Amino acid sequence: MLFFKNYTMEKYKKNIQGVICILFAVVLLATSCKKDDYLTDGGTSTAETPLTTYDYLAAHQGKLFDTLLLVVDHYQLKTEINSAGTFFAPTDYSIKSYLTSKQNQARLIDPNAIYGLAEMYDQLPADSVRMYMFNEKITLNSVTTAPVKYTSKANTEAFFNKVLQTDPQYYVWSSEPVYFLFYGKQYGSLTTNVQCQTTGILTQSGNGTVLNVLRNTHQFISFSL
Repeated sequence: MLFFKNYTMEKYKKNIQGVICILFAVVLLATSCKKDDYLTDGGTSTAETPLTTYDYLAAHQGKLFDTLLLVVDHYQLKTEINSAGTFFAPTDYSIKSYLTSKQNQARLIDPNAIYGLAEMYDQLPADSVRMYMFNEKITLNSVTTAPVKYTSKANTEAFFNKVLQTDPQYYVWSSEPVYFLFYGKQYGSLTTNVQCQTTGILTQSGNGTVLNVLRNTHQFISFSL
């Protein structure tokens, strides 16, 4: 009887080991397939989308613009960002950076102070978003290396130019010159520049707003009104 129990237990262990090996093989195969899919070139991408600017931002898989759209909704600017010539979209990281900065300032006076969207809405006008909108269509190809001045829909001045990149990392896959688009603001003799991390998204199949996305490190409304 003891022999039968031991034999059954050994057989059980072998069966379990077999199942584990099969599962491991399946996981490994699935991982390999995912790697292959990732490395497969899906073809030439297009900068055009049939979506409006608002819907394109709302559909972002990384949810990078959810807070921005809350701000847009609060100021009732949906139609304006969809009809602007160009919209330089700050990401949620930019807005969070602003809120954190304001809260830190407030806590120097009151350690328990809270500064969120409600407080921001009380202090900032709709032009805090309009300063990122322009009537002209501004793209990487439409600007030069010399800064050119534009006036935003908030009636603020901004300078745009493209900057040649010299870091070898940008030329691993390209033999053509690589440029980045920059949004600049001049304060007397000083100029603050913010790089665009994504440029030239043509909404509504090229008939809508040109969408450029500012780097996550940009702080919302750091270009003072």
